[in-house]
Amino acid sequence: STLKTIDFSAADDFSALIDCRNMFNSCSALTTAKFTNQTFANTTEIELCSAGSQNLLSVDLHSATFASATNCSGMFYQCYQLQSVDLSNATFASATTMIYGIFQECRQLQSASLPSAIFANLTNAHIMFKNCYVLQSVDLSAATFASCTNTRGMFNACRQLQTITWSANLNFGNLIYMGDIGSGDSGMFYDCRMLQSSAVAGLSGQTFANVTDARNAFSECHALTKIDLHSATFANLSQAFAMFYNSYSVTEIDLSAATFAKVSQTTISSYHAFGKLNALTTS
Repeated sequence: STLKTIDFSAADDFSALIDCRNMFNSCSALTTAKFTNQTFANTTEIELCSAGSQNLLSVDLHSATFASATNCSGMFYQCYQLQSVDLSNATFASATTMIYGIFQECRQLQSASLPSAIFANLTNAHIMFKNCYVLQSVDLSAATFASCTNTRGMFNACRQLQTITWSANLNFGNLIYMGDIGSGDSGMFYDCRMLQSSAVAGLSGQTFANVTDARNAFSECHALTKIDLHSATFANLSQAFAMFYNSYSVTEIDLSAATFAKVSQTTISSYHAFGKLNALTTS
């Protein structure tokens, strides 16, 4: 196909469409797609990048309506060349609960504008930005994560990610999984080599009361110098293997007033949670 751009903004609405998977199959030259103000009233599944359409550079879904989409996982999966996505002011169903892997393998993604509606009842943010190698900043100020149970591999291998803007109402009270080992998904911030200490400062004082697994959560974060988890609550944490492993610039981890009911700080150390850290002090 020689089609390079497509604009559905002025087209008849897509309210009768149910399945939008493989939408641009074999559109190998397509680089730009616009769906501004478009209505996907009954679409339950949408997948924009598929075999032969992996050269998309830009997708505009500004003010689009996804009234029936309960599962947005893989929406931009393997959009290898995608640089920007505009979902600002887009409307999602109140039943949208899963966006795991929504940007997985968007290896050139530089920015993404996300509406608060997509986070309202989010339960699964697993591998959301996995392998977004050049992503430098993420604005999650619209997300409270109050219903989210899984953030495993959420930023896995976002190697240029430096800043994360969190909501003032951040709430990880229902989170269970923020780490993993052996499945290839790994920890929440695993291999975020450029991540700055300010990006995780918003986690201090958080209640991780239901988190059971934090393996590799902060491992291979080479630019972090301080991890502030003071007053954080890990009442059910039982797996902390390599939690901070090889984040070799870290010199301070603030665990003051932090609660570890099921795993002691000593036990965390014995599980190599602090492995390969230099001049580390904990408080």
